[in-house]
Amino acid sequence: GELVKEGEHYQLKTDASGFNEIYESLQFDAWMGMDILLDHLMHISHARKSNETDMYAYSKDLAKYSIRILLGRIIQTREGLNILNSATSDQVAQAGGLEAYIVQVAKDLVARNGTDYLWLTPDQLLLLDEWIMRKEAKPFGEIFQKRAKAGSPLTENDSRMDQYMADHINQTEAFLMETIKVTITSQAAFLIQLMTAAETEQNPVVKRALEAKFRQILCSQAALWKRLRPEERKLVQVMSPVNSPFWRIIEMYNEIGTRADAQKGDPNTFYINTYWPVHHPDDREPQVPRFPDVRHILEQKVKISS
Repeated sequence: GELVKEGEHYQLKTDASGFNEIYESLQFDAWMGMDILLDHLMHISHARKSNETDMYAYSKDLAKYSIRILLGRIIQTREGLNILNSATSDQVAQAGGLEAYIVQVAKDLVARNGTDYLWLTPDQLLLLDEWIMRKEAKPFGEIFQKRAKAGSPLTENDSRMDQYMADHINQTEAFLMETIKVTITSQAAFLIQLMTAAETEQNPVVKRALEAKFRQILCSQAALWKRLRPEERKLVQVMSPVNSPFWRIIEMYNEIGTRADAQKGDPNTFYINTYWPVHHPDDREPQVPRFPDVRHILEQKVKISS
């Protein structure tokens, strides 16, 4: 997109050809919600760290990445997945660009199915509008007008602006943490179901296909998991329910990562192409580092300066 000045502020003009080249032939699958989450968790972490003293600058990156994480929620629903996989460049352009289209789809899904369909609360719908306005570089007084219940945009020197920004960021980060929990629950169940289906399948052709699908998903997620820093991994683990099968999935990520480290300089794709998790007794606790002395990236809420 390109920022074009209109009147007193800038509007984001999106070239639909970008969608054509990247997304028009792409078909999403529900399991990609985990990949989207892990990938953008890294981006949010880096943006937060590099803008520790400027929450206004941080809010721009946070809005962009939060919309993409919202995409990850949408594709974990049957109706949302179908809508996005049938989207055209004309629909995206008419909405105002890819991020605006994602927000539009989320609003439409909520209007038809209720907020629970996307694991949202009614209060979080306000964030969707604020994200897209921040992404489009709208004035902060306009972004927070609805939050302030004001009849017209706030002035840029409004004394409440810092508090509104802090509330916006903290609520957005809460959305991120909730998304981690939702995605962990759905993806762990899916992977365990897929693994069980592969192990019990009698048809050898179907069995190999199921095994290959399992490896594809697990290796994709393991590569992203390996790139996370300890404080980012800890956030994911903090949001993982006790006794969730996701702890076993993390152990699988680490098994693949350990083997990959051992092959540095002499990579052997045979291991990946034949990898299958080792079965352990049901009462065995997965061997996963808990990072007890590391603070996760969102542990400290944003506060306004005194």
